[in-house]
Amino acid sequence: MRAGTGGDEASLFCDELLMLNKIAHVIRKKRFKEGSINFDTVEPKFQLDAEGHPIGIVIKERKDAHLLIEDYLSTLQVVSMARSGLYHENEIL
Repeated sequence: MRAGTGGDEASLFCDELLMLNKIAHVIRKKRFKEGSINFDTVEPKFQLDAEGHPIGIVIKERKDAHLLIEDYLSTLQVVSMARSGLYHENEIL
C-alpha cells in the first residue's frame, strides 16, 4: 500500500487519478491554445416538490472528473480520426 492513500478501496488509485488529471489539464490547455472552442456552459438543475412542480433552480456543479473524462474522450476521438485518415498528421494533438 502506498503512503498517504489510506487503507480503503476507493483510495487505491488516488496517485494514478491525480496524474491523469494533471495530464488532462495539459491536454485541455493545449487544445484551447490551438483554437478549440470552449462549449462549457452553466447547466441549471430544477428542484421539484413532491408533486413534480418546480420550486427552485440550482446550478449543476462541473467537477474536474467530468472535464477529465471529456478531455480523454476528445483526445481519443482525434487519435481515432487520425488513424482512419480523417485528420492529417500535422493536425493531431
